[in-house]
Amino acid sequence: MLRFLFLFLAVVHGLIHLLGFVKAFNISPVQQLTAAIPKVNGVLWLLAKKNSEASVSMLTENDIGVLPPVVQQYVRYTGSLNKPKVINCRIRFCGRIRKDEKSGWMHFASEQNNFFASAKRFFFMNATMKQMPVAGYHCFENGKASMDIRLFSLFRVQYQHGPEMDTAETVTMLNDMCCMAPATLIDKRITWEQADSHKAKAIFSNNGITVSAWLYFNEKVNLSISFLITAMLIWVTVP
Repeated sequence: MLRFLFLFLAVVHGLIHLLGFVKAFNISPVQQLTAAIPKVNGVLWLLAKKNSEASVSMLTENDIGVLPPVVQQYVRYTGSLNKPKVINCRIRFCGRIRKDEKSGWMHFASEQNNFFASAKRFFFMNATMKQMPVAGYHCFENGKASMDIRLFSLFRVQYQHGPEMDTAETVTMLNDMCCMAPATLIDKRITWEQADSHKAKAIFSNNGITVSAWLYFNEKVNLSISFLITAMLIWVTVP
């Protein structure tokens, strides 16, 4: 019921944008809009309608038909079919982290915002280290990544950027697509190779950086992922 209500509101919103285009180019009288609308603004109204329509496009069997069968099964298992395609998401975590086995635990809360079409990821974290507040910010945009850690949100204690960070954040983006937003696995920047009933290889290329991942599936189509990039090996497991 909520899905149909969302679709209805989105369609109405799109029609309003179409009226702005019609008004700007004098295609037909629009009494509901009394103010004059420049043609440039009319085009923007139409583009906004196009984006609105794209945002409510449903993920169908036809969309996932390009994926290896085991990945198709995974997407179905996650309940992503017949729901709006994922173009962005917000993810919140809380828990404990530590540098190594000898370090003390730090409590943290984080929020990240992913924009998949443009491969952008913004990760914010607030933690407590030795009773002092620490803020962290990871930024990934246009293939470039940086990490900024500050004590009391003011004094920088660590900052990293460069090719290794760019590659690492590209890995994280692919990881998020696999584990947090399986509907995005239809992305054309991902190519698939060497698949069978229990595994598939994903190759993700973005802004001149290419990373690859082996996705391993159990009988219930839960997912284990190993990301292999040159000398880097990162494991992520979903229970």
